[in-house]
Amino acid sequence: GSAVFPDVALMNHSCCPNVIVTYKGTLAEVRAVQEIHPGEEVFTSYIDLLYPTEDRNDRLRDSYFFTCECQEC
Repeated sequence: GSAVFPDVALMNHSCCPNVIVTYKGTLAEVRAVQEIHPGEEVFTSYIDLLYPTEDRNDRLRDSYFFTCECQEC
């Protein structure tokens, strides 16, 4: 099956995300992995973070058409 999660789709990418998203059936669960202050942007990772920086950016360019410029990169 498939599902659409508009709130999750609006999150931007970071290689040092402050949330992780897990999917359970028709639910998307967003959990903070760092402290998030009011007004602070929520970031998730679009890719596997175990890849080296160059590989992560290759994958982001190929799939999402941008290069990451986060503090990790």
